[in-house]
Order: sequence, then C-alpha cells, then structure tokens
Amino acid sequence: MVTGQPLPNLSDLGATLEVTDQGLTYVESSRFDTAPSPLHKEEQLHVSYSFGPSIFSKLNETRVNDASINPSRFSVLSKLGDGSFGDVFSAQDHDLNRQVALKQFKGEHTHALNACHNELRFIGRIEHPSVPPVYEAALSEDGHPYIVMKQVEGDTLEQIILRLKAGDAPTHAKYTFRVRIELIIQLLRVLDNAHSSRVLHRDIKPDNIIVCERGELYLMDWGIAEDFDVARDQPELCGTPLYFSPEQARGHSLGIESDLYSVGAVAYELLSLQSSAPQADNLRDFIDKLSTYKPKVVDQNFHEVQGYSPSEFKPPIMKALDRDPQRRHRSAVEMMYELERALEGDFAIVCPRTMLKANMLRFHKWVDLRLRNIVFVYLVLFLVVGALIGCGVLIGVVFS
Repeated sequence: MVTGQPLPNLSDLGATLEVTDQGLTYVESSRFDTAPSPLHKEEQLHVSYSFGPSIFSKLNETRVNDASINPSRFSVLSKLGDGSFGDVFSAQDHDLNRQVALKQFKGEHTHALNACHNELRFIGRIEHPSVPPVYEAALSEDGHPYIVMKQVEGDTLEQIILRLKAGDAPTHAKYTFRVRIELIIQLLRVLDNAHSSRVLHRDIKPDNIIVCERGELYLMDWGIAEDFDVARDQPELCGTPLYFSPEQARGHSLGIESDLYSVGAVAYELLSLQSSAPQADNLRDFIDKLSTYKPKVVDQNFHEVQGYSPSEFKPPIMKALDRDPQRRHRSAVEMMYELERALEGDFAIVCPRTMLKANMLRFHKWVDLRLRNIVFVYLVLFLVVGALIGCGVLIGVVFS
C-alpha cells in the first residue's frame, strides 16, 4: 500500500521506521500549504457516492420524467488501488456510457485540493498515449475533490515481477528478456515526453507502471511530479526509498538524471528479479547506505528459473545506476538508444559472454547476407569432416 505520509527529517529518523517502509511513497510536509492529516483505516476506505450529478438532471426537470436518466452521473464499482494522495476507483459514467477511473484525493479539504491541483497541472502538460488523460475534475457533493480519468486495465509491473520471482511459467514465457527491455524502452519514451515538457515524475517504481494485456505501458500517479526549475531550486525529500537516487535521498536538487536512476532501478529489478537497493534495518540506515552502495552487476544475479540476465543490457542499466549524476545518461533518449542498439545486437564487448554473443551475431548476419555464404559454410564443414575421416583412415593404416 502506498501512502502520502510526510517523511521525517533525517535527524528524526529512528529504529521505529522499519525496512518495509522503504517501499512507500514519502513527501515532505512543506509540499502543500497544509500537511496531510493522518487518516484512520475507515477514512482511507471512504468513498463519496455523490460524484457528479448527471448533466441531464436539470434538463430532465423541464421534461416528462424519464426514468432512464440516472440522477448521479457516476456509480462506483470497485476499488482499483491506492495512490500517493488518493484512492482510485472503477466507476460507470452513466452520461457517456463508459467505464472510467475516479481518483478521490485524501486528507482535509485544503490539502486534498492542493494535491488535486498539483497532479492536474502536470498531467495537463503531458500529451502522451502512455499517460492516462483526465476527462474531468470536480468536487463531490460532500466536498471531496476528484478527477475522472481513462481507466487502464492491466497488471502493475510489481505484480509481474512477483510472478516472475515465483517462477510462474506462463509469465516467464510472456515476459522474455527482450519483452522486458521493450517495456523499459516504452517507459523511457514516456519520460522523454515528460522531460520535454520540463516535468520530473520523481516516483518511478513498478507499482506506478501498468502493463496492459497487449503490452501497452502506462506511467501512473503524477502526484509528486514537479517542474524542472522548482525541483532544482526548491529541493525537498520525496519519492519511494527503494527507487531513490542518492541525491533524492539526501533531499538535494533533482534533474532528469534522478528520474533515469529510478528507471535503472526498475530495469535492474525487472531483469534480475533482485532489488538494486541496499538492505537496511530502518529508513535512516537505508539512506545512509545508499550514498555509497554499489549493487551487484545486473547480469551476475542468478535466478533458478531464468538463470542470468543477458549481459548486453548491463552497460546502459548500470550507467543509469551510477552514484554520480554526471556519469549517468544525459537524457531518456540516450538510454533508450543504448537499449535499442543492444536489442539489435549492436552492443559493447565488456565480458566473455558479450564477446561470444557478439561474434555469433556477426556470424548470423554474415550467413544471411548472401546465399553463397551458406554454400561456403557447408563446403568448409564438408572439407573438415572429410579431413577428419581421412586422418582416421591414415591412422588406422599406420597402426594396423
């Protein structure tokens, strides 16, 4: 479960913050005019059932009563999940006869309104098919701000990773290493679009990525996104610790390199099925370790079902996870280009595995180049086999 609770100052962090808290999203209290108030379990599960009166309601008052018109525009069907600042529900839009996602923001009125406004101002700047569009924003009759979005149906990347870790055979068959890298490339395309609009996401993690049945990827939950200039000039401590960049953990200024670090952490986990983050007993210890921690090289993690991940993807992923932002990729396009080249077999030779694979790929391309190359290969094989037979006959004659 993801919560929008404030992250305490580093000096206040103690042993009461367990390692399990590292998977939660944190935000500094100063982010909004009013800090989010703690929510009881009952309040977190509360959903308004007065979303949007029908646009036909007033029209119907002047006509003969039409029983087919539902006075409430939206009917909540089920809960889809928890965001950093709001709960997301599946709902039926009776006016337009379609299923949508309703995000109701948490907290007291001012905080909820500010959280709603923050998310809208960045989603509105990004025009990309992998960012669900917002159809409407309004207040429910009982004063809860909500937004109406396209409903995305699929599995989160976190769910997919858990099934891969468990050794689920159909999941491994569907999500081959190539398909996993193609998902990361899709993610980088979304980020390139967001960065072109001068927006940092700041909370990229598997739980915020949805993959649909046909492989389309969506990047969700833009609740703690920020403008480039604000993220640089007014740093704050926010995000999900397991996918923090070192500078993000220290509450320093952020640039696109921080988002790319988080992409590297997601890619590392998706390929190796291991976390790139250090192990720690509590959040303070975790943040202290992160600044110097170097994860094992991604292709050195063994899984009993899939073995080792391909070595050709190691350089771009480990570059994204460099402690120094200046040594990471300069843009999402640069990282995407390196992964695409690796998919096509154009990768750097950095170890015996990549040397062998590179030479095998060159041989395959040479064989495909001309028909006579295949004839030449068979001729060489025929001569080698003939020579071996001849040597065997000669040895037999000599020693007979």
